[in-house]
Amino acid sequence: MANLISIPLSKAKNSAGLAACSAFAWIGWWLFHLDDVQIQSLIFNNPKFVHSFGLFSFVLLGTFALWFLRKLFDNSPGLQFLENGFIDNTNMFSLGFIAWEDVTGLEVREVAKNQKLLYVLLRSPAKYISKCGFTKRVLLGLCMKLGPSPVTIVTRSLSLNLDEVIALMKDNYAAFEIARQTIPAERETSASS
Repeated sequence: MANLISIPLSKAKNSAGLAACSAFAWIGWWLFHLDDVQIQSLIFNNPKFVHSFGLFSFVLLGTFALWFLRKLFDNSPGLQFLENGFIDNTNMFSLGFIAWEDVTGLEVREVAKNQKLLYVLLRSPAKYISKCGFTKRVLLGLCMKLGPSPVTIVTRSLSLNLDEVIALMKDNYAAFEIARQTIPAERETSASS
């Protein structure tokens, strides 16, 4: 089959993500620990808001920082194409192996300036979501409300750009479709002989 390939995670991009998330998590920790007198001199003159925002920032961005740290030492590919599907390891909500037979299409959405996500549309998203733990199932359910699929390929963590990943995804899916259509024809020919 054409284009069986493994796309590695980008150590440079993940290092930059770790640095940014760590810095903003530290700022969140600092805001959470400010006393009321110090908060009075800030733009937001509301200690409850500043403490809540600081705690939220620390927890959320600290979680992202831990994920980036884990990915720096992860030697498994970020995206791997196999004959019967692909393995997604590009983000913290990745579902792992996705069979080509469950894929119905691809969709690209711009979620922020210069940030596009590749959604892999599935016949039955619930089939994959049900295999996850409780917390991940809840978070993937929220993701389904924001996007068309729980399978989101985040190319910012990969060594290739979005256009290259889309081309590889389309080529491998097309090769699977061609192989799937020729197998029944070969069986019919051998059965009639």
